[in-house]
Amino acid sequence: MPRTISRPQAEALRTAAPITEWQDLPDTHPLARLKARRAITARRSTVDVLKRLGLAEDAEAGTNETTGRPWTVVTALTPAGEALAATLEEGGPLPTLDAVATAVAAHTAPAAADQPATPGDVVRPGVTIRRDGRSQWTVERDGHMGVIHDEKGMTRGRWAAWSPFARTRHGIVAFTSDPAEAVDAILVSLPVLISTLAAASGHTVADILNEASTLAAEWADQGPRAVFRSMVVDGEALLNGPAVLVILDALATRATETPAEEPAPVPAEPEWRTLKGLAAPFYLWGAEGERGWRPAGDRKQCTGTPLRIERTWMRAGIRYAEDATGRELYLWGAAAKHWAAPAA
Repeated sequence: MPRTISRPQAEALRTAAPITEWQDLPDTHPLARLKARRAITARRSTVDVLKRLGLAEDAEAGTNETTGRPWTVVTALTPAGEALAATLEEGGPLPTLDAVATAVAAHTAPAAADQPATPGDVVRPGVTIRRDGRSQWTVERDGHMGVIHDEKGMTRGRWAAWSPFARTRHGIVAFTSDPAEAVDAILVSLPVLISTLAAASGHTVADILNEASTLAAEWADQGPRAVFRSMVVDGEALLNGPAVLVILDALATRATETPAEEPAPVPAEPEWRTLKGLAAPFYLWGAEGERGWRPAGDRKQCTGTPLRIERTWMRAGIRYAEDATGRELYLWGAAAKHWAAPAA
């Protein structure tokens, strides 16, 4: 839990234990500001004490309606702050600093066993993360690097992630308490080789290159290097970080889209005729029998079901055919008539 408060503040909290009634707390005491819970008003320094103790979560600037002087309004308490506020409202004893630490620890969810503690514990394909000094980590991929600074004790987040390719103030891409989030924020901004991206994402080089070329045409008004940071040579090139996000999103969308099923071809109306001049593929009507499939032979009416014929040939004056499954069919002589229709 955050304990970076000054010695006088710590001593004031420790020595306040004899004050047991909520009403007896001086208005200037940091813990007295818990009384109104989500509408606490105080000086900025008082709210900073509550935040560092782990009791206040959010605050914003406000104005005292009575005096017109500026003050700070706490808009949200932590779970530990809510619990202590409830205890004090019921007339419970004012907690010491050690009691506050115990309450905060009790309301803090334990970190998962696989949760990285530092950027060095984070693993990403094709990425090298090294410690550089006491409070700095470098994140390198394909010859480009960002830096994570350890700002332990800062309320905005312990890890400050910086990238030379960021389009933000001072190149900062994230303030966070999660080292993995800091690493990923840098990687999003860094250029990456198509081959590295393919290995990390599972997409093929050809698919990535094709999608990148499409995006480059769409972003033509943003300049020639909006997508490709280098020329494409043998299917390899550097892609800009912002473009990579769009490319991966497009590939993921394409993978989840269900291809539309082509409607089954519908044969034309059958005609009693010879097969001379009828180019494959076409349909013949007939039915399966004991000796296999046989074409319909009733010239007055069409019976059976259509069978798609892929090719025909003549051998020794006999016409043969092959259906879509590769099965060979016997169709008698060249002058034989069948119920047939061209494929639509």
